[in-house]
Amino acid sequence: MPPALSLAGGIGVCPPKEPVMNRAVGIVLCIIGVIGLAWGGVNYKTQDTVVNIGPVRATREQTHHIPFPPVAGGLVLLGGIALLIASKK
Repeated sequence: MPPALSLAGGIGVCPPKEPVMNRAVGIVLCIIGVIGLAWGGVNYKTQDTVVNIGPVRATREQTHHIPFPPVAGGLVLLGGIALLIASKK
């Protein structure tokens, strides 16, 4: 086979993409872990209709919280760091 078509490390063979992918996933996990540790959860608001009688309408706004435990944020951060270290080897 000519060198450009060789599959065993010859010229023209693309490098493996696993280290690049591991690094990208590691960076994303680190960012999610830091955000999880900093904020501790997500808040959002909903509006509910309480009374709807003809032209009279009463609504209430309710705040909901989805917690993100600090332990989970720390584990995600450690997983991201582990992937970054593994991608450098």
